[in-house]
Amino acid sequence: MSAAAIVGASSGSSSSSTATAVRRTVGSRIVATGCTGGIGLHFIRQLLLSPPNPHLPPPYHILLLARKPNAPHIVRARQELEAMSASSGDGGKGGTGETFVEVREMDLALLRSVRRGAKSLLSDLSHRKADLSSSSSSGSGSGSGSSTSTTASASAGAGASARAFERIAPGRIDVLLLNAAVAKAKREFVVDEDAITATAGERQKGDKLSDAEGRYEESACVNHVSQQLLVALLAPALLGSRSSSADAQQTQGESVSPVPRIVFTSSALHRQIKDVKHLDAFFNPGPTTASSSDPSSDSSAPPPAWSLMGSYGASKFLQMLGVQRLLKELQSLPLPRGFTSAQIDSSSSSSSSSPRIEVIAVQPGFIPSTGLSRETSPLARIATLWILPFLAPLVSFIATPEEGGEMLLRACTRPVDEISAGVRKTLLVRGRAREGGQRAERQRPDVRSEDEGLMEEWWPDVVRREWERQVTMMKGQGEE
Repeated sequence: MSAAAIVGASSGSSSSSTATAVRRTVGSRIVATGCTGGIGLHFIRQLLLSPPNPHLPPPYHILLLARKPNAPHIVRARQELEAMSASSGDGGKGGTGETFVEVREMDLALLRSVRRGAKSLLSDLSHRKADLSSSSSSGSGSGSGSSTSTTASASAGAGASARAFERIAPGRIDVLLLNAAVAKAKREFVVDEDAITATAGERQKGDKLSDAEGRYEESACVNHVSQQLLVALLAPALLGSRSSSADAQQTQGESVSPVPRIVFTSSALHRQIKDVKHLDAFFNPGPTTASSSDPSSDSSAPPPAWSLMGSYGASKFLQMLGVQRLLKELQSLPLPRGFTSAQIDSSSSSSSSSPRIEVIAVQPGFIPSTGLSRETSPLARIATLWILPFLAPLVSFIATPEEGGEMLLRACTRPVDEISAGVRKTLLVRGRAREGGQRAERQRPDVRSEDEGLMEEWWPDVVRREWERQVTMMKGQGEE
């Protein structure tokens, strides 16, 4: 799969080729993981302070998914975003004062939490006239679907936030940003509690990522399985967010949602895995065997010792395999009502094409101050947090948190031209644009991630079954 060459261009460049394809819409809804700190929080800050973007126009309904919504640092981050958005609404650069920020509970290490959180989110988004004023000071759910929310304009209060919420079509997600990740110093397992109670017919069949007890290696679960499960669960809000072409004609350019976009935060370390058989050694909770799809694998070679960087890089290779497999899944979906194959499929970047969805993997660079170093040794943490950041201006692969946030902003807002079977895609964007006009560099992912056998081998069974359910629902809706 080739890489488009549009996202991540120099910030001074323009995109006249797609300007005519952008139709006016009212507001955007963003669902994001890993954005209550680090580069994710920098992304939200920059979004609120930037001039309105036609590809992701304000006002915004921002839903941040976090393991502990009421943790002190998350409360502070939410309050900061509230103040920033209120300031921009009072005449700042962005003019996004009606933004509504919501933090909802979701633990990506627990698949039950992902399922419950996604179900609660879809249910809440399907009701336009939610009582946001009452939810601004308390959670609007229970369990893993609970949320805490704040209005983004202190002067206008809950009324402005309610107006922003109601101006965005119910049930719609414009951007799903999957930025959360973990790096583990030792091999640890998490359990899918739903797998324990599942009937024999519902249990996984030949899933290399889990065993009969529903155990997953934690970094594989957070960095790969949960991300893909969340995409599949939220498919109704992503794939159902486009109006049909007939509806778009009737709107005469008003209130037409932008093409929904899924953004994965990747890593250059996904290219560092020496042999794909190491995936078994790292992530298969059962007996380890060499991956059958790789003829070069030497099954007699000893498995690699667990290391934080080695296992993290391998988990990001899993993630890239998942992104490649997701593209195939999206390209094979039934056409929505109101679309023809000619309208939704184009091999060119012409403005007349009408893709269903965009998929982007962005590689923001090595950012020392992120939470990924929390399980490293004390000496490594000192070097990561206090020494390496000063080398960012001198070393090309090291980026600052601000630069990482800027890369996420571009990945979420800049146009993408390459279209295949109704899916626009960019794989991968790396680096960042520095002052002086240096442009960000685009690279292809590791070619091994395009191996269809590997894609299928490491495609989680829980995700496969969820997509089967979604396809059945889509076909039923198409026959109505």
